[in-house]
Amino acid sequence: MRATLMPVRTRRGARTHAAALLLLAGAALSGYDRLHASEPVRPALHASARDEPERFRRAVARLREETRSPALPVAMAWLRQSAASGRADAQYLLGTMLDVGQHTRQDTVAATRWLERAARRGHPEAMLATALQYFLGRGVPQDDARAAHWYLRAADTGDAAAQYMIASMHETGLGVPRDLDTALLWYGEAARQGDTAARIKAREIVERLARERGSGS
Repeated sequence: MRATLMPVRTRRGARTHAAALLLLAGAALSGYDRLHASEPVRPALHASARDEPERFRRAVARLREETRSPALPVAMAWLRQSAASGRADAQYLLGTMLDVGQHTRQDTVAATRWLERAARRGHPEAMLATALQYFLGRGVPQDDARAAHWYLRAADTGDAAAQYMIASMHETGLGVPRDLDTALLWYGEAARQGDTAARIKAREIVERLARERGSGS
């Protein structure tokens, strides 16, 4: 039986629809016919999606399998529909796959567009990834201010790497006003999460501020 796209309708609306699409994408990668006939999996394929995080996890696990399955185009179609439905997890996954050309043609412009859409929906990893795209000028014009914006958003979620980066940008004045106090704040946050480099930088800035303020500069 050939896998075809089918509408998924439940009382929970678009969010559930997107989750079901992701599961179907994963099913297509693993062999749609075999899974479709499996009694435990059949309800998931038809998307009541009551346990959305677990179903999404299973879909992602299958999507990330290295495979040349003939069902791959179907899987990618489900993933794209899920992303278009507004699910941030799907947008982030699609963006990362497009960025490196995994299971699809590499397209850094489209990758950054999907990553930023996920970031706008509050996806922490997408915020960090979007910041890096702007920082490097990957798929978008290089823009330190936009990079700083997304590093700050990610830092606010508690991401230590983003906290280190926004601290460094405030230390040097890259994309944001130079502000050693703010840099110290964010280095401190990253250090509290066990970031050794951030702890060293925080100590350096404390010493630098003591020297500058002690000399009246």
